[in-house]
Amino acid sequence: LFSIAAVEYRTGTTNLNKLGGLIKKQPVAFVGLLVGINTWGANPVSRKDIVRAIMENTCYAVRANCEQIEEITGIHIKELGFCGGSSKSKIWCQMLSDIMNKPLLVPKVSDATALGVALCAGVGVGIYKNIPEAVKTCVRVDRIEPVIENNKIYEKLYLKWLKIYEKSAEIAKLLTE
Repeated sequence: LFSIAAVEYRTGTTNLNKLGGLIKKQPVAFVGLLVGINTWGANPVSRKDIVRAIMENTCYAVRANCEQIEEITGIHIKELGFCGGSSKSKIWCQMLSDIMNKPLLVPKVSDATALGVALCAGVGVGIYKNIPEAVKTCVRVDRIEPVIENNKIYEKLYLKWLKIYEKSAEIAKLLTE
């Protein structure tokens, strides 16, 4: 994702003038909010609900960031890579794919840093000619496709999330005054 943007930037085909305007949209001191928590009554919110809400929020933030990257670079993101500790959760992987409405590529070895170091060492000692060869030889991914029914639900929730995000910027501003 970022390497594609970097290549476009180096070749001068990207309009990064938009970047300043997009950054100004972000509040200086943003706050985390849990909205709509009901801890009483017939249907109280559980810890599980809160954890899921945090996971969904993270996915919505990824989507918003990707939309900004697409707007800045003019590059359409067709699929996403997802690695590290969070990628070990099948629920989180499917959720991100559903919210993004894009395929998600998840390496079978989720510890990307360790694998990357091993691949670089393999190139350094001559086992592989270069990084692309090492990656082609060693990296395997699972492809997770979005579930359309889930995406339809998340699409409505994402539009609500965007409105809440904008309103929460006002709260963040109040806290820093």
